[in-house]
Amino acid sequence: MTEVNDFKSLPAYIRRHLSTRYSVSEEPIYSPSQEYEAWHIRFALEDRQARGLKYLTATMKDIRFAGYSTPDLIDMLVRLPTDGTTAVVIAELVRRVSDLDDISKSQLSEALGQLAADIQPQAPQRTVVDRAAMRLLYRLDNRQAFPAAAVCARSPRAIRREASYRFYMANGIDEAGREALAEKVWNTSTRYRQVITTDSTVVKKMGLARVLDLAPSTYWRKVAIVRALDWNNCSDVLDICADYPLELIWAINENRLTDLLPHVMKLLEEYKNDAYLLNRILQCLARLGDENGLSLGMEDYAKPSLKK
Repeated sequence: MTEVNDFKSLPAYIRRHLSTRYSVSEEPIYSPSQEYEAWHIRFALEDRQARGLKYLTATMKDIRFAGYSTPDLIDMLVRLPTDGTTAVVIAELVRRVSDLDDISKSQLSEALGQLAADIQPQAPQRTVVDRAAMRLLYRLDNRQAFPAAAVCARSPRAIRREASYRFYMANGIDEAGREALAEKVWNTSTRYRQVITTDSTVVKKMGLARVLDLAPSTYWRKVAIVRALDWNNCSDVLDICADYPLELIWAINENRLTDLLPHVMKLLEEYKNDAYLLNRILQCLARLGDENGLSLGMEDYAKPSLKK
Protein backbone atom coordinates (compact mmCIF):
# COMPACT_ATOMS: atom_id res chain seq x y z
CA MET A 1 0.00 0.00 0.00
CA THR A 2 0.96 3.64 -0.52
CA GLU A 3 3.03 5.06 2.33
CA VAL A 4 1.65 8.20 3.91
CA ASN A 5 2.52 9.79 7.21
CA ASP A 6 -0.85 11.31 8.09
CA PHE A 7 -3.94 12.86 6.57
CA LYS A 8 -2.70 16.44 7.05
CA SER A 9 0.37 15.80 4.92
CA LEU A 10 -1.76 15.22 1.80
CA PRO A 11 -2.46 18.06 -0.67
CA ALA A 12 -5.67 19.92 0.05
CA TYR A 13 -7.45 18.81 -3.13
CA ILE A 14 -6.83 15.15 -2.27
CA ARG A 15 -7.96 15.65 1.34
CA ARG A 16 -11.23 17.16 0.09
CA HIS A 17 -11.81 14.21 -2.26
CA LEU A 18 -11.04 11.59 0.39
CA SER A 19 -13.28 13.37 2.88
CA THR A 20 -16.16 13.45 0.42
CA ARG A 21 -15.90 9.97 -1.09
CA TYR A 22 -14.26 7.88 1.62
CA SER A 23 -15.24 9.74 4.80
CA VAL A 24 -11.58 10.16 5.71
CA SER A 25 -11.01 13.04 8.12
CA GLU A 26 -8.47 14.44 10.53
CA GLU A 27 -10.51 12.91 13.35
CA PRO A 28 -11.21 9.27 12.40
CA ILE A 29 -14.80 8.27 13.07
CA TYR A 30 -14.42 4.51 12.83
CA SER A 31 -11.70 3.81 15.38
CA PRO A 32 -9.41 5.81 17.64
CA SER A 33 -6.58 3.52 16.55
CA GLN A 34 -3.82 5.32 14.65
CA GLU A 35 -3.03 2.07 12.85
CA TYR A 36 -6.59 1.86 11.51
CA GLU A 37 -6.51 5.52 10.51
CA ALA A 38 -3.32 4.99 8.49
CA TRP A 39 -4.79 1.89 6.82
CA HIS A 40 -7.97 3.77 5.94
CA ILE A 41 -6.00 6.59 4.32
CA ARG A 42 -3.81 4.17 2.34
CA PHE A 43 -6.84 2.21 1.16
CA ALA A 44 -8.60 5.41 0.03
CA LEU A 45 -5.53 6.61 -1.86
CA GLU A 46 -5.02 3.32 -3.68
CA ASP A 47 -8.69 3.00 -4.54
CA ARG A 48 -8.69 6.56 -5.87
CA GLN A 49 -5.67 5.78 -8.06
CA ALA A 50 -7.22 2.53 -9.35
CA ARG A 51 -10.45 4.28 -10.25
CA GLY A 52 -8.53 7.02 -11.99
CA LEU A 53 -6.63 4.51 -14.12
CA LYS A 54 -9.86 2.71 -15.01
CA TYR A 55 -11.56 5.94 -16.09
CA LEU A 56 -8.42 7.10 -17.90
CA THR A 57 -8.27 3.86 -19.90
CA ALA A 58 -11.91 4.24 -20.92
CA THR A 59 -11.38 7.88 -21.89
CA MET A 60 -8.31 7.07 -24.00
CA LYS A 61 -10.40 4.51 -25.86
CA ASP A 62 -13.30 6.94 -26.37
CA ILE A 63 -11.20 9.86 -27.63
CA ARG A 64 -8.79 8.02 -29.90
CA PHE A 65 -10.62 9.31 -32.99
CA ALA A 66 -11.26 12.80 -31.65
CA GLY A 67 -8.46 14.18 -33.84
CA TYR A 68 -9.86 12.69 -37.05
CA SER A 69 -11.70 14.87 -39.54
CA THR A 70 -15.41 14.22 -40.06
CA PRO A 71 -14.92 12.96 -43.66
CA ASP A 72 -12.35 10.47 -42.36
CA LEU A 73 -14.77 9.27 -39.68
CA ILE A 74 -17.55 8.86 -42.25
CA ASP A 75 -15.17 6.92 -44.48
CA MET A 76 -14.29 4.64 -41.58
CA LEU A 77 -17.99 4.07 -40.89
CA VAL A 78 -18.68 3.16 -44.52
CA ARG A 79 -15.90 0.55 -44.45
CA LEU A 80 -17.75 -1.19 -41.59
CA PRO A 81 -14.76 -2.46 -39.63
CA THR A 82 -15.58 -5.35 -37.33
CA ASP A 83 -12.58 -4.92 -35.04
CA GLY A 84 -14.57 -3.07 -32.37
CA THR A 85 -13.61 0.44 -33.52
CA THR A 86 -16.94 1.24 -35.15
CA ALA A 87 -18.74 1.83 -31.87
CA VAL A 88 -16.13 4.45 -30.99
CA VAL A 89 -16.44 6.04 -34.46
CA ILE A 90 -20.23 6.25 -34.08
CA ALA A 91 -19.86 7.72 -30.59
CA GLU A 92 -17.48 10.37 -31.94
CA LEU A 93 -19.90 11.25 -34.75
CA VAL A 94 -22.74 11.47 -32.22
CA ARG A 95 -20.61 13.82 -30.11
CA ARG A 96 -19.98 16.24 -32.96
CA VAL A 97 -23.10 15.85 -35.14
CA SER A 98 -24.91 18.89 -33.73
CA ASP A 99 -21.96 21.10 -34.75
CA LEU A 100 -21.52 19.72 -38.28
CA ASP A 101 -21.91 22.05 -41.24
CA ASP A 102 -24.44 21.31 -43.98
CA ILE A 103 -21.87 19.64 -46.23
CA SER A 104 -20.79 17.20 -43.52
CA LYS A 105 -24.39 16.47 -42.58
CA SER A 106 -25.19 15.75 -46.22
CA GLN A 107 -22.20 13.40 -46.48
CA LEU A 108 -23.22 11.56 -43.34
CA SER A 109 -26.85 11.35 -44.48
CA GLU A 110 -25.83 9.92 -47.83
CA ALA A 111 -23.55 7.39 -46.16
CA LEU A 112 -26.29 6.24 -43.79
CA GLY A 113 -28.73 5.91 -46.70
CA GLN A 114 -26.30 3.80 -48.71
CA LEU A 115 -25.52 1.56 -45.75
CA ALA A 116 -29.19 1.15 -44.82
CA ALA A 117 -30.12 0.16 -48.38
CA ASP A 118 -27.87 -2.91 -48.21
CA ILE A 119 -28.24 -6.02 -46.13
CA GLN A 120 -24.63 -6.62 -45.20
CA PRO A 121 -23.38 -10.21 -45.62
CA GLN A 122 -21.81 -10.43 -42.17
CA ALA A 123 -23.92 -10.23 -39.03
CA PRO A 124 -21.42 -7.92 -37.21
CA GLN A 125 -21.60 -5.48 -40.14
CA ARG A 126 -25.40 -5.53 -40.11
CA THR A 127 -25.29 -4.72 -36.41
CA VAL A 128 -22.93 -1.79 -37.05
CA VAL A 129 -25.32 -0.28 -39.60
CA ASP A 130 -28.28 -0.81 -37.28
CA ARG A 131 -26.46 0.96 -34.46
CA ALA A 132 -25.33 3.82 -36.69
CA ALA A 133 -28.84 4.40 -38.03
CA MET A 134 -30.43 4.32 -34.58
CA ARG A 135 -27.91 6.66 -32.96
CA LEU A 136 -27.21 9.11 -35.79
CA LEU A 137 -30.16 9.42 -38.15
CA TYR A 138 -32.63 11.25 -35.92
CA ARG A 139 -29.94 13.79 -35.00
CA LEU A 140 -29.63 14.89 -38.64
CA ASP A 141 -32.08 17.71 -39.23
CA ASN A 142 -31.06 18.44 -42.83
CA ARG A 143 -33.18 17.76 -45.91
CA GLN A 144 -30.71 15.20 -47.25
CA ALA A 145 -31.46 12.93 -44.28
CA PHE A 146 -35.06 12.29 -45.40
CA PRO A 147 -34.12 9.86 -48.23
CA ALA A 148 -32.06 7.85 -45.74
CA ALA A 149 -35.04 7.79 -43.37
CA ALA A 150 -37.32 6.52 -46.14
CA VAL A 151 -34.84 3.74 -46.93
CA CYS A 152 -34.79 2.75 -43.28
CA ALA A 153 -38.59 2.87 -43.07
CA ARG A 154 -38.80 0.22 -45.82
CA SER A 155 -35.98 -1.93 -44.47
CA PRO A 156 -36.64 -5.54 -43.48
CA ARG A 157 -34.39 -4.83 -40.51
CA ALA A 158 -36.55 -3.85 -37.52
CA ILE A 159 -33.89 -1.64 -35.91
CA ARG A 160 -33.46 0.38 -39.10
CA ARG A 161 -37.22 0.90 -39.27
CA GLU A 162 -37.14 2.02 -35.64
CA ALA A 163 -34.40 4.50 -36.56
CA SER A 164 -36.67 6.01 -39.22
CA TYR A 165 -39.59 6.33 -36.80
CA ARG A 166 -37.29 8.06 -34.33
CA PHE A 167 -36.19 10.42 -37.11
CA TYR A 168 -39.76 11.23 -38.16
CA MET A 169 -40.79 11.92 -34.57
CA ALA A 170 -37.96 14.44 -34.29
CA ASN A 171 -38.04 16.04 -37.76
CA GLY A 172 -41.47 15.49 -39.29
CA ILE A 173 -42.45 13.30 -42.25
CA ASP A 174 -41.94 13.97 -45.95
CA GLU A 175 -43.95 12.45 -48.80
CA ALA A 176 -41.61 9.49 -49.28
CA GLY A 177 -41.84 8.77 -45.58
CA ARG A 178 -45.64 8.96 -45.69
CA GLU A 179 -45.74 6.42 -48.50
CA ALA A 180 -43.39 4.09 -46.63
CA LEU A 181 -45.33 4.33 -43.37
CA ALA A 182 -48.71 3.78 -45.00
CA GLU A 183 -47.82 0.91 -47.31
CA LYS A 184 -47.14 -1.66 -44.59
CA VAL A 185 -48.30 -1.83 -40.98
CA TRP A 186 -45.81 -2.90 -38.32
CA ASN A 187 -48.17 -3.38 -35.41
CA THR A 188 -45.48 -4.91 -33.18
CA SER A 189 -43.61 -1.59 -33.07
CA THR A 190 -44.83 0.90 -30.48
CA ARG A 191 -42.83 3.68 -32.13
CA TYR A 192 -44.48 2.96 -35.50
CA ARG A 193 -47.93 3.05 -33.90
CA GLN A 194 -47.03 6.41 -32.39
CA VAL A 195 -45.52 8.09 -35.44
CA ILE A 196 -48.44 7.31 -37.77
CA THR A 197 -50.70 9.43 -35.56
CA THR A 198 -48.57 12.56 -35.93
CA ASP A 199 -49.14 13.39 -39.61
CA SER A 200 -52.50 14.30 -41.12
CA THR A 201 -51.63 12.87 -44.54
CA VAL A 202 -50.58 9.52 -43.06
CA VAL A 203 -53.79 9.39 -41.03
CA LYS A 204 -55.78 10.12 -44.19
CA LYS A 205 -53.92 7.53 -46.27
CA MET A 206 -54.36 4.81 -43.67
CA GLY A 207 -57.81 5.85 -42.50
CA LEU A 208 -58.58 7.36 -39.12
CA ALA A 209 -60.40 4.27 -37.88
CA ARG A 210 -57.38 2.08 -38.58
CA VAL A 211 -54.95 4.54 -37.01
CA LEU A 212 -57.12 4.80 -33.89
CA ASP A 213 -57.13 1.02 -33.65
CA LEU A 214 -53.32 0.91 -33.93
CA ALA A 215 -52.50 3.87 -31.67
CA PRO A 216 -50.93 2.56 -28.45
CA SER A 217 -52.59 4.86 -25.90
CA THR A 218 -55.26 7.48 -25.23
CA TYR A 219 -52.72 10.25 -25.85
CA TRP A 220 -51.75 9.01 -29.31
CA ARG A 221 -55.40 8.44 -30.29
CA LYS A 222 -56.00 12.07 -29.33
CA VAL A 223 -53.07 13.12 -31.52
CA ALA A 224 -54.54 11.19 -34.47
CA ILE A 225 -57.92 12.87 -34.02
CA VAL A 226 -56.29 16.30 -33.96
CA ARG A 227 -54.48 15.49 -37.21
CA ALA A 228 -57.70 14.16 -38.76
CA LEU A 229 -59.51 17.37 -37.90
CA ASP A 230 -57.00 19.17 -40.12
CA TRP A 231 -58.93 17.76 -43.09
CA ASN A 232 -61.84 20.17 -42.42
CA ASN A 233 -64.22 17.24 -42.73
CA CYS A 234 -65.46 17.25 -39.16
CA SER A 235 -68.66 15.28 -39.69
CA ASP A 236 -66.77 12.18 -40.87
CA VAL A 237 -64.25 12.50 -38.05
CA LEU A 238 -67.00 12.81 -35.44
CA ASP A 239 -68.74 9.72 -36.78
CA ILE A 240 -65.52 7.68 -36.65
CA CYS A 241 -64.81 8.93 -33.12
CA ALA A 242 -68.20 7.86 -31.76
CA ASP A 243 -66.48 5.13 -29.71
CA TYR A 244 -63.65 7.43 -28.62
CA PRO A 245 -65.40 10.17 -26.59
CA LEU A 246 -62.50 10.72 -24.19
CA GLU A 247 -59.94 11.21 -26.96
CA LEU A 248 -62.32 13.43 -28.92
CA ILE A 249 -63.07 15.71 -25.96
CA TRP A 250 -59.34 15.95 -25.25
CA ALA A 251 -58.64 16.95 -28.86
CA ILE A 252 -61.41 19.58 -28.87
CA ASN A 253 -60.30 20.98 -25.52
CA GLU A 254 -56.60 21.12 -26.32
CA ASN A 255 -57.16 22.92 -29.63
CA ARG A 256 -60.07 25.11 -28.49
CA LEU A 257 -62.24 24.00 -31.38
CA THR A 258 -65.21 26.27 -30.69
CA ASP A 259 -66.89 25.20 -33.95
CA LEU A 260 -67.45 21.80 -32.36
CA LEU A 261 -69.27 23.19 -29.31
CA PRO A 262 -72.65 21.74 -30.49
CA HIS A 263 -71.09 18.28 -30.54
CA VAL A 264 -69.63 18.81 -27.06
CA MET A 265 -73.16 19.57 -25.86
CA LYS A 266 -74.34 16.27 -27.40
CA LEU A 267 -71.57 14.48 -25.53
CA LEU A 268 -72.61 16.24 -22.33
CA GLU A 269 -76.13 14.87 -22.70
CA GLU A 270 -74.92 11.40 -23.65
CA TYR A 271 -72.35 11.00 -20.87
CA LYS A 272 -73.88 13.07 -18.07
CA ASN A 273 -73.94 10.01 -15.79
CA ASP A 274 -70.28 9.11 -16.40
CA ALA A 275 -68.35 11.09 -13.79
CA TYR A 276 -64.99 10.58 -15.50
CA LEU A 277 -66.15 11.83 -18.89
CA LEU A 278 -68.33 14.56 -17.36
CA ASN A 279 -65.20 15.93 -15.70
CA ARG A 280 -63.41 16.13 -19.06
CA ILE A 281 -66.44 17.63 -20.78
CA LEU A 282 -66.76 20.35 -18.13
CA GLN A 283 -63.06 21.17 -18.50
CA CYS A 284 -63.60 21.47 -22.25
CA LEU A 285 -66.68 23.70 -21.86
CA ALA A 286 -64.78 25.93 -19.43
CA ARG A 287 -61.98 26.37 -21.95
CA LEU A 288 -64.39 27.02 -24.80
CA GLY A 289 -66.14 29.61 -22.64
CA ASP A 290 -69.67 28.19 -22.84
CA GLU A 291 -71.57 29.31 -19.74
CA ASN A 292 -74.82 27.51 -20.59
CA GLY A 293 -73.06 24.21 -21.09
CA LEU A 294 -71.19 24.63 -17.83
CA SER A 295 -74.43 25.31 -15.99
CA LEU A 296 -76.00 22.15 -17.39
CA GLY A 297 -72.94 20.12 -16.54
CA MET A 298 -72.86 21.42 -13.01
CA GLU A 299 -76.51 20.50 -12.62
CA ASP A 300 -75.67 16.96 -13.71
CA TYR A 301 -72.85 16.89 -11.16
CA ALA A 302 -75.31 17.84 -8.41
CA LYS A 303 -77.61 14.89 -9.17
CA PRO A 304 -77.52 12.23 -6.45
CA SER A 305 -77.57 9.43 -9.06
CA LEU A 306 -74.13 10.49 -10.35
CA LYS A 307 -72.51 9.98 -6.97
CA LYS A 308 -73.78 6.47 -6.31
